[in-house]
Amino acid sequence: MYHSLLCHVSRKWGRTITKMLLIMKVALIITLLAVTTVHARSFSQDITISGRNITLTAVFEAIHSQAGYSFVYEPKLLKKTSPVTLSVKGASVTDVLNLCLKGQGLSYEIKYNTIVIRDAQGNAIAEKDNTIAPMPPPRIIRGKVTDDNGQPMVGVTVAIKGSSKAVTTDGSGDFTISVPD
Repeated sequence: MYHSLLCHVSRKWGRTITKMLLIMKVALIITLLAVTTVHARSFSQDITISGRNITLTAVFEAIHSQAGYSFVYEPKLLKKTSPVTLSVKGASVTDVLNLCLKGQGLSYEIKYNTIVIRDAQGNAIAEKDNTIAPMPPPRIIRGKVTDDNGQPMVGVTVAIKGSSKAVTTDGSGDFTISVPD
């Protein structure tokens, strides 16, 4: 009697657990579909612009506000351009850029969320050297922390004021820390 009752209970729970697992699988699939749809929408970045005689600066501002891209360009490059007439709805960033830069003597390059505007020869900055000066090497400060009796203090934290950079003293109270100029 006890055995048959136990078998009946275990069959009943077995069906319940199977149903619960099926419901969980369906919920997981629905959740994954919703997340991938939202993810795809965030990367589609549809641009809508319409107007006559729009400056390239205004087009760049519209792309920035609608898709979050930042623009890097030399203002002198845009002085030689002419206004554009656009009527695009739901276009990609590359499609809009291709339309408005066509025949303007400019090209572009997208790096992460930044768009670099260049002249037709690929120069990003007109009439300037495009090199960046190297950062100066950091200064290295060495010292020793001692107590009032001149004994070295071990494990003392030495920090740069106003920064999160810190080191601790070694077994003889010595420390070395690099400080940017």
